[in-house]
Amino acid sequence: MLNTRQFKIYDNLIRQIYSYSGMDKINATVLDHLSLLVPHDSAAVFMVKPGTYTFGTPFFSGLDPDYFIQYQEYYEEKDKYKQRVFAGGIIPPVDKSSDYFDYKEWSKNEHRVDFLLPQRIYHIACVQVFYLHQLVGMISLHRGPKSPDFNNEEMELLKMLHYHLNNVFEKATLIETTPVNNKDKLSNMFGLTGREYEITSLIARGKTNKDIARDLFISENTVKTYLKRIFVKTKVASRAELTFLLRL
Repeated sequence: MLNTRQFKIYDNLIRQIYSYSGMDKINATVLDHLSLLVPHDSAAVFMVKPGTYTFGTPFFSGLDPDYFIQYQEYYEEKDKYKQRVFAGGIIPPVDKSSDYFDYKEWSKNEHRVDFLLPQRIYHIACVQVFYLHQLVGMISLHRGPKSPDFNNEEMELLKMLHYHLNNVFEKATLIETTPVNNKDKLSNMFGLTGREYEITSLIARGKTNKDIARDLFISENTVKTYLKRIFVKTKVASRAELTFLLRL
């Protein structure tokens, strides 16, 4: 159970990330708030190319970005933690390094000894983010050798966040991967506001009014009001027509 302080931080985090569409702002907000909910010494948000498990350039907190170049060029193929997480077929929504390793055994791994430990990364906890059932992101929290491992309560809190992070990353991924000419058509030609475009994009993903209300922390009546405005501006009469328009 969250105490009053934790609940306020958690609630503020959820409200903020649902109000953003840009990945950088979402990443920064998540890491800022997680530092208060699940204390850590450093962290990173990795985007993952679906189907490849290859990490894109991460968003860092408390780490030197130059280390990631070393990781890409040499250490990624020696990353036993990554290999263990992805080896089972079903990737867990949250996990931690001690789920997979006896640390004495892990100390024989080159990635662990020459890459992680020099950055004071001893314990790791991760939240995996999925889009269309494929891994698209990973939030990695790290603690040094003098800090305790992530405990069960902290891992449960990360599980609570997982659902919301999936929704937010899905929304941001959809918006960022929509062709620019579609955005221009809807936002400029039809005069859609940022919120109207966001709702239009979620409708194209098959979200119901109830889904959208829950995801955006607004009421179903508010969703219906926005939908009426969108229909008027785009001159469509149904959700199906609106979805077709978005995909032109």
